[in-house]
Amino acid sequence: MRQFYLFGALTLCGGAALAQYSDLGTATRPSFDETIESIPYHGEAFDMSGGYQIGDTVANFTIYDEDGVRVELYSLLEGPKPVVVVNGSVSCPRFADIFRTSIVSEEYLTARNFILAHQNEFRWVWLYGMEAHPDEGACPSNCPPMETTDTLVVQAANYGERVSAVASWNAATDLDFPFQMYADNPDNSVYNAFFERPSGLVAINCDGVVAHREDWLVFALNDEMRVNQLLDWGTDHQPCTIEWEGNANPVSIAETDDAPHFRAWPNPYPQNGPLHLEIPAEVVAVRLLNMTGAFVDELKEWSGQPMWQLPVLSPGCYFLETQDATGERHVSRLLVD
Repeated sequence: MRQFYLFGALTLCGGAALAQYSDLGTATRPSFDETIESIPYHGEAFDMSGGYQIGDTVANFTIYDEDGVRVELYSLLEGPKPVVVVNGSVSCPRFADIFRTSIVSEEYLTARNFILAHQNEFRWVWLYGMEAHPDEGACPSNCPPMETTDTLVVQAANYGERVSAVASWNAATDLDFPFQMYADNPDNSVYNAFFERPSGLVAINCDGVVAHREDWLVFALNDEMRVNQLLDWGTDHQPCTIEWEGNANPVSIAETDDAPHFRAWPNPYPQNGPLHLEIPAEVVAVRLLNMTGAFVDELKEWSGQPMWQLPVLSPGCYFLETQDATGERHVSRLLVD
């Protein structure tokens, strides 16, 4: 049985901003043989508009470095330094060339020099997720097309291979990278929620609200106005603690691969017909949640083996949550094509 937790999957929306307190990741390090999930569709090539936007409240995440040392976002947000989360991979030249000592073009040197000059002013969190341009394996749909790369890498098939890619990055002698790189979880949850792009930046206030968002790290650090905005934000940073709205002690939702007697098919769901369900008698509620735990839809009434006509959904990973009369909940994944 595989199990992970979404802490406090509460929909706390204000205006157009997403306010979502939940947890992406596992309380223990994932198994090395756990399969890396297929990444959902993130738009056409060069569409870098996905992921959290300014004003959104981010989910918590737990990720691990190559040695199994964990980092938890919400704990960092309570610390003395402003938190900046960045993602990248060795097969993304717009990311890797920032740190390659052989690259001396002004654009990449400017970005490198900024990061190195301010490495102690921010709490940088570096995430290694999907390979942008692997020699083998699927590429994210929105990555700019490339005919060749100067790397020889494959898209990680399991978590162990992703950790190996992190270890290779950390050990590389041709990179000026005085930080620790962390591996995204096997479900690509941090990449999918925070970025949906190969080399982005998200700067987060201590209350979990996104203050700055950049499509491309290298281009943002060559824009004087955006650099000054980031520096001013960092200077104004004051530590605080997230104030939970609504339920001050969020309930944990345990997601298992063997929710008792509950089945949903077809999965992946192609959106060209109803979703078929087999629901145990003790279940009193069935809800559809997005990947950050936010409510999407609810099955109103059913009997026997119902067919649920879901609303039009963006392709990606969702959760089917069942709840019985005692309040116990089980969450099963649903992939939407």
